[in-house]
Amino acid sequence: MSLFGVSRNTISNWVGEGLSPSDTKIPRLFQGAELARFHRARARPRRPVGPGEVFCLGCRAGVLPQIMGEGGAAAVGVAGGRSGKCPDCGERVSLLLPATDRDEPSEQLDPNTSPGSADEAAGPSPACIGKDRHSRDRKIHFANDRILHDWQVYAGRYDPKTTDAHLTAIREFEHFIGGCGFDRVSPEDVDRYRKDLIERSKRPTEDGGLRRSTLRHRASNLKSFFVWLGNQDGYRHLNRSLPDYFALPRGSIAADLELPPKPYPTLDEAIAMLRDMPNETLIERRARTIVSMAFVFGLRSAALISLKGKHLDTEDWIVEHDGRAIRAKNGKSYRIFAFPRTGPFREVVRDWVGELHSLGLAGTDALFPSDRDLRRAERGDLPDGSIVAPMKTTGAVTAAFQEASRVSGCHYTPHSARHCLAALGRKICRPTLETKAWSDNLGHPYDQITDRNYGKITEVQREQVMKQLASPQHFTEAEKDLMLDFHGHRLHPGTVEFERARRLVRKREQGA
Repeated sequence: MSLFGVSRNTISNWVGEGLSPSDTKIPRLFQGAELARFHRARARPRRPVGPGEVFCLGCRAGVLPQIMGEGGAAAVGVAGGRSGKCPDCGERVSLLLPATDRDEPSEQLDPNTSPGSADEAAGPSPACIGKDRHSRDRKIHFANDRILHDWQVYAGRYDPKTTDAHLTAIREFEHFIGGCGFDRVSPEDVDRYRKDLIERSKRPTEDGGLRRSTLRHRASNLKSFFVWLGNQDGYRHLNRSLPDYFALPRGSIAADLELPPKPYPTLDEAIAMLRDMPNETLIERRARTIVSMAFVFGLRSAALISLKGKHLDTEDWIVEHDGRAIRAKNGKSYRIFAFPRTGPFREVVRDWVGELHSLGLAGTDALFPSDRDLRRAERGDLPDGSIVAPMKTTGAVTAAFQEASRVSGCHYTPHSARHCLAALGRKICRPTLETKAWSDNLGHPYDQITDRNYGKITEVQREQVMKQLASPQHFTEAEKDLMLDFHGHRLHPGTVEFERARRLVRKREQGA
């Protein structure tokens, strides 16, 4: 180790010779305050702190020894240690090595490498465990960490998942521009990144491509970030139109070819699944009730698992979806009324609530206690006055639907219950009031959300509908009403409506 190109040993000799700070033999860099700091460092020697460092008795400091043997090979002692010399004073030092570092010392490539990394270098390749196969080799940048910290304070207004999505886009853009500071971003940088996004959207996802929905979100998140950035101290010199450069061409943000709709059961199929579920133990009955609650109230997994007894009213069949007390999406709070035609599911829910009361669980306890709490309640081991908290994960909901769909041969997820209810509403609701009420009961502020995302028809169903529409026996609602008026003698002979209704009736009779 050396200071300003002069070894510690040389400086020690100068001080040992009694040279004063004004002596010309000592470089000017070590006169005055620098020499005083050296004296203080020598009086308080630095102990070894890094891997492979040893304490040298000569210069009284922690050093990384030069471990050299004959011909440049590492020297190994009989006790499994390594000997070498101090790089500062030349004194002999010794280091006791662990067994992993002294198995084959001849294979160490660099004798001056820390012994802590010698065994690591000769080991197997990293396991590459993780979700992102590209993250291991990606260089980490730190130039923008301070402003990103400020942005995360601002992003406290968002949901954590939204914040993570923004940070993903920001860090990707930072990596794309080589980690340079955001205060030096130019429109040309944004244009290159935009072209890269568009190019990746043309590749399959398995080859590192992006879906167009991801493309839109990346561009939108970066635009909002640079709008905020342009108002921060030190960044106001940025081009004010820079956020607009993240806008994408219309063709690149057109919707992808829709994936096949997720499978969901009809209400009759769901009732059949419920009847096939086991019903012997408390945990099995809890699983049946979880499935039933999903179909009665259309609850999501996180809300289901965090419900307490007080949130459910089995008299009027209402759930208080309180976003402050349960894990609700976007913290929504609203009342859910039981969906119609779900009688068999309600019987299971009512029986479960009665069983919880018989075990001593009250309204402040979890509606679906954990396995451990259920067993304790069954044995009567729950302490007096204690509150059974809801489970922290949704594993029980997933397991319940796996058991329910095991016999059907089709894998249904907890969200499939909401798809089932949306499809049921599409069949039995008449526009506009009933459709709106049904959508609100699913927690959607607009019925278009329900129509766009839930209960989509499959290709088989679409084929059947198109064939029915092409059939000569298919009549519109207006034509059916006209034929009813004809049979009810509400049309006057000789009128246009009467003649049209008579033709429709003859067409129907011929088809029959």
